[in-house]
Amino acid sequence: MVNAANLLDIQSKIGVGMNNAQKLFVRVDLTNAVFGAAPTLTSATSTSTIAQGGADSAYVIFEVTASASKPQTDTATVAAASYKLHNNFAGSNVTFTVYETLTAAVNSGTALYTKSLANVVTVGSGLKQAYTAGTAVADVEAAFKKFTSNALTAAAGQLSSTVDGTTYSQAGTATVAADIYTAGDVKITGDFGLTGATYALRQNADCTGGTTALTVAGDKKSASTGAAMGANEYLCVTVTGTPVIPETTYTGSITYTAIATPSFAPAAFNGTVGTISRNGTTIQVPYVSTFSDYNQRLVLVNRGSADVAYSVTFTPEVGVTATAGTAAAGTLKANSTTILSAKDVVTITGATRTAATVAIVSASANIDAATTMVNLSDKSTDTVKLK
Repeated sequence: MVNAANLLDIQSKIGVGMNNAQKLFVRVDLTNAVFGAAPTLTSATSTSTIAQGGADSAYVIFEVTASASKPQTDTATVAAASYKLHNNFAGSNVTFTVYETLTAAVNSGTALYTKSLANVVTVGSGLKQAYTAGTAVADVEAAFKKFTSNALTAAAGQLSSTVDGTTYSQAGTATVAADIYTAGDVKITGDFGLTGATYALRQNADCTGGTTALTVAGDKKSASTGAAMGANEYLCVTVTGTPVIPETTYTGSITYTAIATPSFAPAAFNGTVGTISRNGTTIQVPYVSTFSDYNQRLVLVNRGSADVAYSVTFTPEVGVTATAGTAAAGTLKANSTTILSAKDVVTITGATRTAATVAIVSASANIDAATTMVNLSDKSTDTVKLK
């Protein structure tokens, strides 16, 4: 690291009074670093030469000769044009020690004065990164086909990655992006399977401003930029057509391509970006069966004073297909109980079971739900309350 603007100069008082022509020996020790070039020691009314150590060494011993009487409060400044930091660098401390003889200085014998300086150099990431989790709310009044305020676009959270201008590069100048990485890639995991929807990073919370496109993976479980994002951007979802907006949590990872000769390669940054939620009722049904020996029913109770719409989606096992039946969507009458047969709700190919999610356009307090399973051979019944 270059000692630009004397940022890495080491300064301490001598700590020992000196007579004219008196000699003392000053030893300077570094931890987790070595002098990249031969250091110098300057102090008023004295001269100095290197007696041992120096360039490419973690220590240096100076022979200091007074050219006039010096009080113990006089200071000494040790400077090198550059320093080399270890790759596993965790911070560098400095010990400044004054000895009467060279032998004592070489062998770390009895000292006349010692000063320890902690964290003279520390390593920071050079990046300021954050995910400010937000929530885009799918509106119950729009049957979860729009966001609140009748909007078709909403921000689900914010991503931020900026250079920390208070840190310094290897050249000893304020850090810029080119000192750290050549490119960055944002990957966000979550549910990107909404039919017809588009996803992008936008500059403003209202999803306006410049756009960084997100490419959705084939499995619809992630999306990525393939290029560096802007300094502060929002994950924006735009709905087209009339699909039901799913609830999901988005998790982000920003990975960086380091410069050609990095001292410290930037690590990936991970965290929760944000969520999409619903302001109605969502019921998870872990087990729906169409097995012929049983008759399973889904019981939905609407205690509200208005009719409300419902819809059922499915999460089958790998290799299994679940196709919505005639009863997979419909209306729950006000102040009424609706009983749905599993065989009318779903047709399952490759197995006889699946998981399901019921979305109801109603406040949660108005809805109760359960499943009942009737064994057709002995008429026994098993009831599971879902909500």
